[in-house]
Amino acid sequence: MVAAAAVLLIAGWIRHELRTAHPLVELRTLANRTVLTADVAGLVAGVGMYLLMSLVIRYVQTPVSTGYGLGGSVVVAGLVLLPFSVLSVLSSKVVPVLARRTSTALVLPLGCAVSLVSVLLFLSARSRLWELVVVMAVAGLGVGCTFAVMPGLIVAAVPADEVGSAVSFNQVLRYVGYSTGSALCGAVLQAHTAPGRLLPADSGYRDAALLSCAVWVVIGLVTIVLPRRSAPAADRASVDEELMVDESIADIAPGEAEVPVLHTRAER
Repeated sequence: MVAAAAVLLIAGWIRHELRTAHPLVELRTLANRTVLTADVAGLVAGVGMYLLMSLVIRYVQTPVSTGYGLGGSVVVAGLVLLPFSVLSVLSSKVVPVLARRTSTALVLPLGCAVSLVSVLLFLSARSRLWELVVVMAVAGLGVGCTFAVMPGLIVAAVPADEVGSAVSFNQVLRYVGYSTGSALCGAVLQAHTAPGRLLPADSGYRDAALLSCAVWVVIGLVTIVLPRRSAPAADRASVDEELMVDESIADIAPGEAEVPVLHTRAER
């Protein structure tokens, strides 16, 4: 019932926006191939990012008695996120320069490829804390590259009076991806939790990571079809892009409430 109501509400909202003279979100901009691809990339990349992040944080806090966890506290789990935040910010400073010297069409799939590498590292090396720190550092580099170029793509593809609406819509789609990735992590791990047990089997982390790999492969292939920006559009976007990159990266780092915390049976 809730899902059906949500679909009806979305359909009604889309109809309203398309029939309104001055809509809050100009959905017709999605007909532009660049805008559509940037929005799809933001949505799906959000899924892949939070799927891996949720896996790593839960894995760090899993008791060693399970045979695979690290038994870290919530503080330790939070510190594992630090390299992710640092590398995502640093990469965002380099991406505009790299995009101008090469092309945005190259940077975006490159970021997806780096993010895929981080998941592969999680699959192959997660038995020590420093290995997970490396995983999150690589993930931050990939995500920073991926999200830093999206504002420039959108700015270059839409009219000046639609920039705020188009970029904001892209950020909303990212948050939908974030919540979906976290939910997918929980669903996969729950599916690998035996009846009567509180914690999943290690195979749950493996399967969830494989799902994350599939997500990054799909979005990487999607971003390859991005059209190249014309020279005039790139010139028009350069100033606005630099102003929005920092804001685009700022919404990546998880807040305190978004870090999954494992509780003991007594605390439950």
